[in-house]
Amino acid sequence: SNWERGESMPDIAKLEDLSKELGASIDAILGNDKKSKAAEVLSRGEMPEDIKEVLPELLPVMTPQQIEESVEVIKDDTLDVCYLVAIAPFVERTTISELALKLEGEVPFGKLLGLAPFVTRNVVDTLLEQKVSESLNISQLIRIAPVASKKIISAFALKLKGDVSVP
Repeated sequence: SNWERGESMPDIAKLEDLSKELGASIDAILGNDKKSKAAEVLSRGEMPEDIKEVLPELLPVMTPQQIEESVEVIKDDTLDVCYLVAIAPFVERTTISELALKLEGEVPFGKLLGLAPFVTRNVVDTLLEQKVSESLNISQLIRIAPVASKKIISAFALKLKGDVSVP
């Protein structure tokens, strides 16, 4: 199976049965005490107290409803861009877009590039305009072009053409 080859985690709903069948604790199966305790709580249909801390690691074995409920719990917390990049593949586009707009401080271009496929084009544009303080070169502009609007790409390209530093 994918789990046995280390390519995925077992379905969270099956962890308790798997634990009994193998005669091993969920801790041993997952290899992480905090994560396994949170998985046990989730498997009982409850929300772990430390969901923000363990969410990125548990997402692959959570149901869509559990993911939605977990994100609802953490959405008002201050989240950094690395955290959003980690959870983005599992979260609805509109939700991850809303969370991305709440980012505080600068967003390094490389992190924006990792987040960009999971947010709306408007969010990519907003983050480029407001959060990326480093100057963009032509290579970076080409890499972000597929997920940014023509308007923002044109504006950045014109600044590059005039050798004006791009914000």
